[in-house]
Amino acid sequence: MRYSWLIEVRETKKRDTVKQIGYDHVGTRLFVPHITLVYPFAIRRGIKPFQIMRSIRTISNPHGDLAFVYDGLQQKDTSKGKITVLKVNASEDFREFRYRLYQAVKDMILEQPQTHQFNSLPQDRFWFHATIAMRSGLSMIQRLKEALIPLDKVQSEVERISLLKSQRIVYEYDLNADRILSRSQALSRNQIR
Repeated sequence: MRYSWLIEVRETKKRDTVKQIGYDHVGTRLFVPHITLVYPFAIRRGIKPFQIMRSIRTISNPHGDLAFVYDGLQQKDTSKGKITVLKVNASEDFREFRYRLYQAVKDMILEQPQTHQFNSLPQDRFWFHATIAMRSGLSMIQRLKEALIPLDKVQSEVERISLLKSQRIVYEYDLNADRILSRSQALSRNQIR
């Protein structure tokens, strides 16, 4: 079974800034910062991706401010090598939202066995971070430290929640417009405020 689905928050306002930092200071493309809310899963038989999006929309509506602050760089060893992340200090509302989101979708998904332990963490123990580079060495983190200063301690808020399959957006929920977007709508520059 392929556990190729994820639910993430992708930063839209600072996306171009991070891409330019990657080209200017690292000489490569960095990931658009994304905060994974539900780690790899498969969708249960009989469940459609749009049903998951409706659950995301339902859970999102009562939540007000899904705010967070980027709080410096961190490198972490994973089974796939070192990753470089922006540490994220999530608001209490955002933490509660992530936990309630997982509770709402957990019966619709089949979790990758090794990720259940992360998905099911209580809201005060979940590791919020925004991955910006995979398999990165110490030299990369040194170059990024200075380059990413403009993002450090910057208040941000969740604008969109993405349902991805194999790292490609399938649907996205736009919180400001209270609208579920198709892939083409989500990728359209006209849809980004």
